[in-house]
Amino acid sequence: MAIGLTVAGPPSSAQPSFAGEYAAPLRKPVSVRYGTERSQTANFWRASGKQPAPLVIIVDNGGWSTAPGPSTYQLAGTLASHGIAVARLPVRLDRLPGVREIVADTTGLMKFLLSQAARRGLRTDQYVIIGVGGGAAPAALMATDDSWTDGPALTFSHLRGLVLIEPLGVDPERVVEKMRPDRREEVLEALGETIEARRANSALGHLEAPNTGSLFILSIADGLAESTSAELARLFSSHDIEVSASEMPKPVVNGPRSIFGNEMNNATQDILDYLRKRFEM
Repeated sequence: MAIGLTVAGPPSSAQPSFAGEYAAPLRKPVSVRYGTERSQTANFWRASGKQPAPLVIIVDNGGWSTAPGPSTYQLAGTLASHGIAVARLPVRLDRLPGVREIVADTTGLMKFLLSQAARRGLRTDQYVIIGVGGGAAPAALMATDDSWTDGPALTFSHLRGLVLIEPLGVDPERVVEKMRPDRREEVLEALGETIEARRANSALGHLEAPNTGSLFILSIADGLAESTSAELARLFSSHDIEVSASEMPKPVVNGPRSIFGNEMNNATQDILDYLRKRFEM
């Protein structure tokens, strides 16, 4: 198993500049190879400031489909500049992976990084998972079903919170109901062929004995999420999970304040505030 030391550039060729507003330069990550397959490569941002630092894992499968620019890339750089280490699983462009496959990938990445905690400046007892778009379903599953943990490397009690951004697939039956006929086979393979299998692969099937005490949901106005943040908030809070829900306008690129991930953006600040509270920073 090898560790890539290549500095990874942002998805777009250059950071935008805007008259009258200053966009702070992004902290750049290194590429980390955490498994033997070619696809098992992630971006890692070392935290600035005090170390060891808490860790955020961004599960970015599916991406933030309505946002312009490198939104999760910018979010990760901003969090790192505020003392939070970040690892980001990028979008898989070749196919739609299954929920359990993404959970296994995320688990593998977390184990790999925590095994090198001293070298990478990480705390081993504080992490939060952020699920974006299609990555929300596996992130929510990890926050409610502890079958993926195998202490002492990964201890479920160390998961301090969960963030869902423009969540897709958290309620699999809604996905099945709305899916395009030409994608039926692919979607069912990812979520489960039967109602029972889909429920087992969904956070909604594990809420009777919740294992996470805190959730932050951010949705986009007129976005593509099957469930509104308010609907998900009611569902999770009914199972004694503390939920904060927020909605941001559909992004329009007219300055740093409108770009999600930039520290001047209100939604980004909301997430940063949530993480600071969960990590007791």
